[in-house]
Amino acid sequence: MLMVSVCIIRLRWYENVSVNDMKQGKLRLEDFTITLPTIPISKRDYANNPDLLTAQICTHFESVVGYEL
Repeated sequence: MLMVSVCIIRLRWYENVSVNDMKQGKLRLEDFTITLPTIPISKRDYANNPDLLTAQICTHFESVVGYEL
């Protein structure tokens, strides 16, 4: 019972932190989860390099998420 109580208190604290971050516009891509059935960028644009693809997709989604709020 003590463990459940501690977990609930901690979740409420994290919820307040998240709300404050959103109000201040401090959004990160790590705050969201998405699924891409297909990659919208052709392989020649990122030279089949997964690190370059990750960078391109992250910057795109961060700009999209920033305009949503």
